[in-house]
Amino acid sequence: FRYDSSFFPTRNMLYGYPEAPRFPHRPGGDDLVEFPISTVRWGGINWPIGGGFYVRTWPYALIRLGIRQLNRQGQPAIMYLHPWELDLHQPRPRVTPRERITHYYGRGSLEGKLRRLLQDFRFVPLCELLGMIA
Repeated sequence: FRYDSSFFPTRNMLYGYPEAPRFPHRPGGDDLVEFPISTVRWGGINWPIGGGFYVRTWPYALIRLGIRQLNRQGQPAIMYLHPWELDLHQPRPRVTPRERITHYYGRGSLEGKLRRLLQDFRFVPLCELLGMIA
């Protein structure tokens, strides 16, 4: 493996590692590059902006502000979406209230936000960022 994106440098109700570095780095000086999912530091807290749930949840203006802040710091925004998040017609099995929120909330707005992100910013695959990490 040349790169990984497993660390989530904040905590939510399911997972997270708030002490993890927020920006791409080489753990232990290895050849492996870690690309943490993007967070922005506001009020002493790492706020997630890079994951599908957070793109669905936060207003677009907040996501854009966070990405611009990262870019001003010389950092890329590391983001991901799950393909199912764009499929509004997928089956809806019975799930717990928490799962209903994390799985379905904000999906109706995701396509529009994704279109705006692609208009407002340049995105590349992680492999194209490997050269920028010392």
